[in-house]
Amino acid sequence: MQITGPGRCSLVKIDPPQCRPDEVLIHMKACTICNQHDAAVFGGRGHGGLRDYPLEPGFPGHEGAGVVAQVGQGVTALAPGDRVVTTGIGGPPLYAEYVTRKTGTAVKFPESIDFVHAAPLELFGCVHRAFTL
Repeated sequence: MQITGPGRCSLVKIDPPQCRPDEVLIHMKACTICNQHDAAVFGGRGHGGLRDYPLEPGFPGHEGAGVVAQVGQGVTALAPGDRVVTTGIGGPPLYAEYVTRKTGTAVKFPESIDFVHAAPLELFGCVHRAFTL
């Protein structure tokens, strides 16, 4: 998805990113809409005015869940088919069909949790970390 202007977006076709060593290629299944940042970008306040429209395909897209489609060389902690959550930091934005992430930024979650409910789990991690400092 690409945000082309205030309140406007379109679906664009892009090639999946290449999976490098210590990375996983994730087939995204769900992505959150951040009530503060993403909503502002959709509403025309494009990332604090730091970016012009059209925005980079997939931007912003912070937190999401998907399935590992491919693993890079040296990856042993994750395998194709694993269900993972990840953050928008450290790789392509998450409003995309496929993204890559360093292995350490993709965390497995159980099949008992659906993708829509798993996508915002990274936010829970932020809150948990704040209370454990």
